[in-house]
Amino acid sequence: MYFKNSPKKIIYSLLILFLPIAASAQFNTDEKFGKNRIQYDKFNWRMVSTAHFEIYYYDGGYTTARITAKYAEEEFNRITDLIGFAPYTKTKLLLYNSVDDLKQSNIGINQQGFAFSGQTNFFRPELEIAFTGNKYDYKKELLYRLAYSYVLEMMYGGSLKDMLRSSYLLSLPQWFVSGAANYVAEGWSLEMDDFMRDFLKQKKVPNPTWLEGEKAKWVGQSIWNYIAEKYGKENISSILNLTRIVRDEQTSILNTLGVSYERFIQDWEGYYVNQYEPLELLHIQPDDEYVLKSNKKERLYTQMVPSPNGSRLAVVENHRGKYHVKLIDTVTKKEQIILKGGYRVVNQDIDLGLPLVAWIDETEILFIADEKGELTMWTYDLEQSAVLHWTRKKKKKIHFPFSNINAIDISHNGKYLLISAEKRGQSDLYLHNLDKRRSKQITRDGYDDLQARFLPKSLDVVFSSNRPLDSLNFNVSVKDIPEVSDHLNLFIYRSKSNTLEALTESESDNIRPYPIDKNNILYLSDKRGISHLYKMNLETKKSIQLTNYLYSIMDFAMVNRQLSFVMREGKREQLFLSPLELSTPVVTNKTERQKVLDMRLLKQKKKEAYLEEQKKLKEERDKQKELERQKALANDSIQTITTDSMATLEEEKKDVEVDTDNYRFDSFSKSSRQRFLEKYKKAVNARNKGRRSGLSKPVPYESRFGVENFTSNLVVDPLRGWNLLFETSMSDVLENHKISAGMFGVLPVINRSSLYAEYQYLGKRVDFKTRYEQILLEIKNTNPASANTQINHLYTLNRFKPTVSYPFTIRSRVEVSPMFESTSYINKRQLFIPEERTNYAGLAVEYIYDNSFVMGDNMMRGTRGRIRFENHTGISDADDSFSEIYIDFRHYHELYRSLTFASRVSMGKFFGSAPKTYRLGGTANWLFPSITNNPTDVSEPVSQPLTNLMFDRFIPTVRGFNYNTWEGENFFSYNGEIRFPLLKFITNKPIRSSFFRNLQFTAFFDVGTAWSGADLLSESDRTNQVIERGEFTVEVKSYKSPFLMSHGAGVRSILFGYYLKLDVAWTIEDGYRSESPKYVISIGHDF
Repeated sequence: MYFKNSPKKIIYSLLILFLPIAASAQFNTDEKFGKNRIQYDKFNWRMVSTAHFEIYYYDGGYTTARITAKYAEEEFNRITDLIGFAPYTKTKLLLYNSVDDLKQSNIGINQQGFAFSGQTNFFRPELEIAFTGNKYDYKKELLYRLAYSYVLEMMYGGSLKDMLRSSYLLSLPQWFVSGAANYVAEGWSLEMDDFMRDFLKQKKVPNPTWLEGEKAKWVGQSIWNYIAEKYGKENISSILNLTRIVRDEQTSILNTLGVSYERFIQDWEGYYVNQYEPLELLHIQPDDEYVLKSNKKERLYTQMVPSPNGSRLAVVENHRGKYHVKLIDTVTKKEQIILKGGYRVVNQDIDLGLPLVAWIDETEILFIADEKGELTMWTYDLEQSAVLHWTRKKKKKIHFPFSNINAIDISHNGKYLLISAEKRGQSDLYLHNLDKRRSKQITRDGYDDLQARFLPKSLDVVFSSNRPLDSLNFNVSVKDIPEVSDHLNLFIYRSKSNTLEALTESESDNIRPYPIDKNNILYLSDKRGISHLYKMNLETKKSIQLTNYLYSIMDFAMVNRQLSFVMREGKREQLFLSPLELSTPVVTNKTERQKVLDMRLLKQKKKEAYLEEQKKLKEERDKQKELERQKALANDSIQTITTDSMATLEEEKKDVEVDTDNYRFDSFSKSSRQRFLEKYKKAVNARNKGRRSGLSKPVPYESRFGVENFTSNLVVDPLRGWNLLFETSMSDVLENHKISAGMFGVLPVINRSSLYAEYQYLGKRVDFKTRYEQILLEIKNTNPASANTQINHLYTLNRFKPTVSYPFTIRSRVEVSPMFESTSYINKRQLFIPEERTNYAGLAVEYIYDNSFVMGDNMMRGTRGRIRFENHTGISDADDSFSEIYIDFRHYHELYRSLTFASRVSMGKFFGSAPKTYRLGGTANWLFPSITNNPTDVSEPVSQPLTNLMFDRFIPTVRGFNYNTWEGENFFSYNGEIRFPLLKFITNKPIRSSFFRNLQFTAFFDVGTAWSGADLLSESDRTNQVIERGEFTVEVKSYKSPFLMSHGAGVRSILFGYYLKLDVAWTIEDGYRSESPKYVISIGHDF
């Protein structure tokens, strides 16, 4: 960076670069736990590139890569023109064949919780996306992620200086970025329209700035849609670019649209309210009495299947990745869980398509779900007696060769399984014989065939598809990527004649066909702007509308002439069971959205018809001009024949008789210049076309490393004092290879520093890690009594530690780590004394469990813990050997809303020939610490080196006491803490101030002890005193309490970028409570 002798600019730039480091720095006192990703399959990655993208795929994903390239390149110009920004580099797209494959990815594994450190993340334009077997939904998801990435890069990306400055100065509400991305991907969508109808019915509509998550996305999409409809789409890019400059979305809206932000929000709300009020005249809402099952935890209902006689309903529920299959009695509404699976996940996609359920008969249910990376089928016997219900499962080792299965159905005789599945980018229908375990492929083309069902007592199939023709094409080349419709229509496959017939032909979505008899089906259609239920007669193909609910039906099933359906109300999905009259049609008016779309469609068709007519007229004119040009060329050629040529012809007449009536001229070739220009134009057009959508040849994946982040932490070490810990990490695109390094301590205290370097490989079922670290500790007395008593010792610990980690689940793993350690002691005042070195060979085995979820700053839910055993064997002297067992478990329980009770139990034991010491007391990362019997405070030369300090552990779990209040070879501690985030507890509104947003009050109780020997309460405990007087020795037995305790209250929040904790602690020792409290200020989260 170059400045022309401007000190102000230099100082300003240094502040900008350092603020995210210093102002955000904090010490993470929490030990690393972390969840896992499990690789069941080996992916052979390859890469293809286009003009604007690098697309990574693996076996079976080449067709998906080509589909992705086509969609991404076709929409690139539209997206970048709409937002007014194009990325600086090619965007990397990592494609997975299914969501279950995506769960095996390591990308983002370190971002599963809240970022506790002062961390600056470097923007990397990389996107992961899984193909779900549905091209239309996949395209929407792809465009959303591209748009989100581009808007994010637009706001926070760019040069290093821009990233640092934006991360510190720019804070945008969630609706702004996610809403813009959703609008770019879907425009004025049905889902957004449904959500807003319910959202605006609240008595007091929340300010969009307050919203988070899905609400923020839908509301944000409606705001950007309002801007496009009211002010024009060109203003979207203007607002986004101005926000990048002024760093405030409200100012940007004011300056671009000419209205204040408050007036803008009022107009936005009124725009939609005026549209929705007329709909209430002809639409209704289902009565609460028809709610079949209350949904308090925001579960998603992904499938419902009634038993053949309708007495029970199998319902699949999914809550953040963990699913339950329940049987609900349709009369008594009693529930029974028959299947559990999955895990609650953070920052990962959820496969809502699995498990799939189908009834074989009244007593047996068939399931298909993912098991260790494979789609597996099994059955569940409801009549088999068993103590535990899961023992009724009967696995049939059928591993279907599909990436995704969209739907299943069983024939009336229970012999055939109808499967709508995707393989290698194609979604087709298959008929599987359950007895013979053989499959017949019904369709084979590039169109999506979804939601297939058998007609009653028949092998005929009804399904929804985006295919444009009534044809079965079994000879489609894999190179063909057909132009698919943006809408789904209904089709019927006649098994006997092997023919296909279209049931609907409309520009709306007609989905979820549900046969009720051999001549009639039910289905959902959004042709009125809301997804209503319709009934169709298969012979006449005429339909009637059966429902007129104000919100769209998401899924449905018929249960004994009652309609079971799922509908979203507010932020939850609700499951209803209500009567339905199948012969009474209802009439509803169209939504304003549907009217606008219909008008646009009509204009588009008129424009297409006009352009087609103009094209034909132009072709006729061009054809006529070509005929006239050829005629003119022929006439011109006759007139320009030279005299010599005519003479030659006369001479030839003498030898050859020519029939002048049938004479035909030779064709004249084009000039060389004209031929060159035509070839050049063809080459340019071919090159430009290839740049727009063509793929390069696939090349094997190569690991290329990029910097992920830079982190700085303020650390207060009990022995080494204050200093900064700097860390950085880098990884390849897939994040299978990770390199990280860190250093604690900077000049002039380099002799009290430490450093480490670590490499991880996470690409296989077993993870590998190699770590090297060095710790330096200098001990010297600053005010010696004389030169002879001056001390200056340097202690060093070098450790090399490879680790093998085996994850059992995403929540638990075991780690095995052989290690080599070397300690050294140098007397820097007496250099003639040789260096003392001790070498150890060791082994560490550790079990780690983490089922916790970060809900906010210092707000967690769930349980996590670790159990570790270490052995350190002296290589040169067995008397140097020692071992350790260490246990640490923590639980975070929500009492009410965000009020949390956090508890921690930890204990440890050193044993062996040379056991080390636990030093109990104090608080982690204590800013103004006090230490009792500081082992580094030496005024006289020590008789033995203090090398043991390199292995001793400080246990800062009892607030109010000094560090090292008690010490011993064993320790136990318990911490209980009530955490009360005041403003988050009383309001759901977002708070701009970082201090008040993270303000948290606590009440705590700590207890701990440390001792040596086998028995905590033994008579030879440290509390006894031995007094020697001449020939007499007296042992005074003390019956002091073996526990240190403290209680008090505290406050935490972020101040100047640090997460600061102020605790007011009253200590209790030997049953006596301190009269005055101790004020403790520390940095960091958790305990």
